[in-house]
Amino acid sequence: MSNAYWLVPPKHLCESQSQVQAVLITHIDFIIDNPNLFALKLDDIKSIYKSHNEKLRFEGKARNIIMANLLDKGFVRLRKDIKANTWKVNIAANISELQEYKNIGKISSKYGRISYDIEQVLRKLTIWYKKVKSNMLYNDYDVLILTTQGEQIKFTRSDFDKLIEYSDNFIKNQPKCLSCKYSTWAVGIGQGFFCTNPSKIQIKDSRLLESSTGFKRYMIPSRQYSCEFYELNDCCISN
Repeated sequence: MSNAYWLVPPKHLCESQSQVQAVLITHIDFIIDNPNLFALKLDDIKSIYKSHNEKLRFEGKARNIIMANLLDKGFVRLRKDIKANTWKVNIAANISELQEYKNIGKISSKYGRISYDIEQVLRKLTIWYKKVKSNMLYNDYDVLILTTQGEQIKFTRSDFDKLIEYSDNFIKNQPKCLSCKYSTWAVGIGQGFFCTNPSKIQIKDSRLLESSTGFKRYMIPSRQYSCEFYELNDCCISN
């Protein structure tokens, strides 16, 4: 069992690849040896190192820039700090909802859902947790979650177990785009399922489409998808 991992967003994976990628040397070595997995080109990685006058694989400024960019794209970095008896988790999401959970034992978000960024982090951590929880290397280690904004929150092993169980059930029961007032089907069979929320279409994303007349809409990945802009459709409200 590895002491370090990259958790990879599903869109970067082939069908047979796992979201949990074990790191055998260092995280930057794994990126350099597997650039396609991170949607990077080796020449671009070399260029970043060259611009900082650093040798390839050196753990300095270039390495920090590359990894920070990956965290911003939804990758999650994990490594075990044996001296601190802690798994350290690097993410780019706001962790206020996780702090709320730690304080009161639940997340009291609007419409009973959590933000999309935290949902994606928890989905990846749940997959990792289920993979390693039975291994002795994981037992009794705390979990420290750190963000690129300098925030951090620490869970004991017992508290992290409860968080994973809570979030797993919470995510399964979240409202989906099908009942959101901003979702709409395009005219014609197989033309797609879209979101027209003004806030959603302001976010830069590869799924954002713009017509020749300037009309924008976000292509929803699946009918089971949901995001932080969810609002229940009036027609779905029962008295």
